[in-house]
Amino acid sequence: MKEITLKIPENNFSSFMNLIGQLGYVEISKDVIDVPEHHKKIIIDRLKNLKSEELLDWDKVKNEFILDKLVE
Repeated sequence: MKEITLKIPENNFSSFMNLIGQLGYVEISKDVIDVPEHHKKIIIDRLKNLKSEELLDWDKVKNEFILDKLVE
C-alpha cells in the first residue's frame, strides 16, 4: 500500500474530503497532526544553535523517563 500527503487549501478541504471519501479503496486517516509553521521555525532555530557537547546519548538517558502513566 502507498501513502501520500496532500496540501489542500482550507476553502476546498471539505469538498475534497467528500470526493475522496466516496472512493471505496481510500482510507482516510484522521490522526495526522499538522505542525504549525511557527513551531517548525522554533525547531529549525534550535537545531541551528545546537552544540554537540550538549547532546545526550539516548541509550544512557532513555531509562530516566517515567512512562508508567500513558496519555490517551
